[in-house]
Amino acid sequence: MSHGSNKRDCNVSFYRVSDPSRGAYRLRVWRRQALGSMAMLLALMAFSTFGLAFLDPGTMSYSGKLFVGLWNSANIVSTLGDFSAFNTQQRQFMIIMMLSTMFIGGFTITRLNGLLSNEDVLIYRENRRMQRTLNTLTNHVVVVGFDAVGAKVANHMRGQGDTVVIVTAIEDRAAAAAEQKFTVVLGDAGVDDDVLHHAKIDKARALIVATADPNRNLVITLMAHTLNPKLAIAVYGENGSRRELLKRAGATIVVTAEDLIATALVEKLVTNAAV
Repeated sequence: MSHGSNKRDCNVSFYRVSDPSRGAYRLRVWRRQALGSMAMLLALMAFSTFGLAFLDPGTMSYSGKLFVGLWNSANIVSTLGDFSAFNTQQRQFMIIMMLSTMFIGGFTITRLNGLLSNEDVLIYRENRRMQRTLNTLTNHVVVVGFDAVGAKVANHMRGQGDTVVIVTAIEDRAAAAAEQKFTVVLGDAGVDDDVLHHAKIDKARALIVATADPNRNLVITLMAHTLNPKLAIAVYGENGSRRELLKRAGATIVVTAEDLIATALVEKLVTNAAV
C-alpha cells in the first residue's frame, strides 16, 4: 500500500504495483460502451434511411429512395446535405433525427471521456508505458527506500554509471525520485514480492536495502535472495545479532550503526594523530 499524498502529478511517471484489474475493467467497459454507441448511431442511421425513403413522395424506385435516404442520413451530422427540397413531413422527421443524433453523440462523448480520464485507467495506461521501460532492465541496481540515505545511495550509484531502480512504498518519495529521473516502482517490497518482481530483481546485479525498519529489511532481504540467489545484497542492520539474521537471509554485506561509529572514530583518531 502506498502512503502519503494521493494527488497524482501528471509530470512524473512511475510503476504502481496495485490491482491492475480495475483499470483493465474500466477499459473493457469503455470498449463495450463505444461499440454500443456505434451500434446505436448505426441503428439511428438505418431508421432515418428507411424513414426518409418512406416519406419520399417521388417516383424513384424504392432502392433509389433508400440510397438517397442513406445519403441524407449520413449528412445529418456533417449537415453538408441539401435538405431544402424536403416537404414538411421530411423536415420534421429530419429535425427529430438531428436532435437524436446530437443527444446520443453528446452523451457518448461525455461518457467515454469520463471513463478514459478515470484514475484507474490513467494508472493502468501509465503502468503499461512504464512496463516497457522495466522490461529492458538488466544488470541494474535496485535501491529500496528513498529517504535521505536511500536518495544519497541512489545518486552515488548512478554517478558511478549504474542504472538505478528505486522501490518505495511512499508515493511522495516515489514522485521525488521520478522527478530526479530515476525509474521508480511504487509498492511495499516488505509485503508483496510482486514489487521486487516488477523491479526486475531477477535481472539485477545488486540490491541495496535502505529503509529504517529492521524487520522490513530482513523480509526484503529474504524475498530478494529467494527470487535471485546470485544477487549481491547490501543492507543496514541494527546490531551484531541482526547482522547474523540478515546474513542467513541472504545478505552479502551488512552495515550496522556500531560499524559506522567505530570506523568513524578510528578514522578521526588516525587523522588527528597524523596531524
